[in-house]
Amino acid sequence: MSLGFLGLMWLLASACRPAAPEARRPTQPDVPNRPAQPSPVALARATPVAPTKTLSPIAATVTPLPTWTPAPTATPQPVTLAYPPALAYAVELTLADLAAREGDYAWLSASDEAADIVLVPAVASAPTGAITETMALVVRFSDGRRGLPASEASSGAYPDCAGTPPETLPCWMPARAVRPPLKALRLDGKLPWESGYSGWRAWRFDGGPAEAIASLAAALAPRLAFSEPVLVVAVGDLMLDRSLGFRLGRGELDAPFAAVADVLRDGDITVGNLESALGTAGEPAPKRYAFLSPPEAAASMALAGFDLLTLANNHALDFGHDALREGLALLAAQGIAVIGAGLDERTAYAPAVLESKGVQLAFLGYVNVPVEIGGFDTRWWTAGPDVPGLAWGEPERVAHDVAAASEHADLVVVLLHSGYEYIDAPSDEQLAIANAAVAAGADLVIGHHAHVLQGVAFAPGGTILYGLGNFAFTIDGPPETAIARIWLDHEGVRQVELVPAIVQFGGAPRLATDAEAARILARVHFLSDQLAWYRR
Repeated sequence: MSLGFLGLMWLLASACRPAAPEARRPTQPDVPNRPAQPSPVALARATPVAPTKTLSPIAATVTPLPTWTPAPTATPQPVTLAYPPALAYAVELTLADLAAREGDYAWLSASDEAADIVLVPAVASAPTGAITETMALVVRFSDGRRGLPASEASSGAYPDCAGTPPETLPCWMPARAVRPPLKALRLDGKLPWESGYSGWRAWRFDGGPAEAIASLAAALAPRLAFSEPVLVVAVGDLMLDRSLGFRLGRGELDAPFAAVADVLRDGDITVGNLESALGTAGEPAPKRYAFLSPPEAAASMALAGFDLLTLANNHALDFGHDALREGLALLAAQGIAVIGAGLDERTAYAPAVLESKGVQLAFLGYVNVPVEIGGFDTRWWTAGPDVPGLAWGEPERVAHDVAAASEHADLVVVLLHSGYEYIDAPSDEQLAIANAAVAAGADLVIGHHAHVLQGVAFAPGGTILYGLGNFAFTIDGPPETAIARIWLDHEGVRQVELVPAIVQFGGAPRLATDAEAARILARVHFLSDQLAWYRR
């Protein structure tokens, strides 16, 4: 093969071989009359590209995260307080309240004047920064005294009460703490919750700091105050037939109660026992006494201030079911609530709930009396599921109803028609039913049926007035009677007071004279002391 052919083949192979990397490419020989050309990469780097849009730079704002710093725990400032024994109960409860609030001060009790703050008597009722406490001069319920001149009470002759029960009487105690069998005496005719009462004690704070005193005073003042109690006025048997019924039929609506109406109307709630049928319907039952008060009696009782009546007695159905229906309608038309009887068992046993001064009182009425001499048995009138009648009282049933009523009211009051006629000692049935009611939660039991006054008992948790006698009633028998005034608050009975009265010829009551009142109260107090001895 000739060298020329081999050279040609070598040239062709060189032309088809891939180009070597630029770094390895041999330097291109200079070509005459041809300027040197830059590489494509160098050309791209050397030629700037004009932007199609002008962009403004964005300044990023960075918000730093908040730094959490735990708040320092404040240490309550210790403050010592000295106070008199008379305020110990209220002060200790107040300090417990303040401790639970975790305030600025840690309160500590002290017993001497070296304390930071000292609670001392003030010489005026309202010095700057002082708090006032109403005080009562108390005696036993059976004490014949009803009041004292304010000047004598404030003379310093009577000590603060000490011990339970108090060792010395009369003695001073906070009015908010007075409960039966103690009673507060009237001072210049006023009771502690009445306007114009002068028995008070003021206390002021010595020491500091001022902020601590302000906090303590604000918390203690409500502990020393008490709200005005509810006044329940109660009377015994009302029978507006016979002479009183005749006068009512002539239009003398005020005839039965004209002499006592002011006392009756003074009650926030006034209650009684209507010892008769009411209206014009029906025929008399086959019994020794059958009473029917005229329709006007309903308006007369409303005019006198009655708010509630019990019909659970041995005369409510003297003229049958038709008269009962008529009587219920007449009383409802006058706005008088009824307990102890109804058109069926449910309504006969149902409570009536009345509210006064923010206190709800549930009233229940029952009858449990012996068989009459002629053989009539009031139990025959017991209401049935579909039969009108009365609420017959047995201890178990009464206890059940009281417990149920207490779930829906602040206080429970039972009106009980029971006992033996003209016997001033309560019967076994009275004792059993009344005590069962109190044990179940009744705050007050008011009794009638005996036609004479009976004693008052103060059982644990409740007060029992066993019998209030007749009130407006034309009948033979002792004329002595009384109007019961019972003050109650959310905790129960606060005080009991009897206003003696006399049933006049013709049946209308009047207030007793001083001499009559003294005899009446002495008798009730004696009977009450007998009951207290019996309970021991």
